[in-house]
Amino acid sequence: MPIVQDFGWTKEIEDRLLAPIPTPLAAIEKIVAGVLQGIVAAIFVLPIAPLIMGAIPGLTFGNLPLLLLMTILSGAAFSSIGLYLGTAIAPQQIGLMFSVILAPMIMFGCAYYPWIGLQHIPAMKYAVLINPLVYVSEAMRAALTPSVPHMPSV
Repeated sequence: MPIVQDFGWTKEIEDRLLAPIPTPLAAIEKIVAGVLQGIVAAIFVLPIAPLIMGAIPGLTFGNLPLLLLMTILSGAAFSSIGLYLGTAIAPQQIGLMFSVILAPMIMFGCAYYPWIGLQHIPAMKYAVLINPLVYVSEAMRAALTPSVPHMPSV
C-alpha cells in the first residue's frame, strides 16, 4: 500500500505512530515489507515469464546467490526510494510523480533492453547510469542470462 494512503487527515501515519515501537521502526517496517514483496514477486514472476514470453535464450539459474542478493538489495533500495518519495511528495502530486519520475525511470532503466544495446548512442549510454534501475536490470540479466552481453562488472 502506498504510504500516501496511510496518512490520515492529520497527515500522520496514526496506526504506526500509536504502536508501541519507536517511530523509525515504522519506516523500517515499510522497507522490510517492500523487500518481502519483491521476493514474493520474483518467486511468482520467474517461473511464469518463460510461459508468457516463450523460450528465453541462455536462461539459467546457475548464479542463484547473485540473483538472491540482487532481489534483496534492490527490494531494499527501491523500497527506501519509494518511502522517501511517498513522504516527500504531497498526495495531490502522486500522479505527477508517476509521470515525471517513475515512467522515465522504467523506460531508461534498461529493463526492456540491455545497457550494451545503447553503444550506438554514447550520450544516452552514459546518461542512463544515473538511474539505479540500470544496475539492478543489468545485475539480474547477468545472474539469469550470463551468456547474453550485459554491463561489464568492475
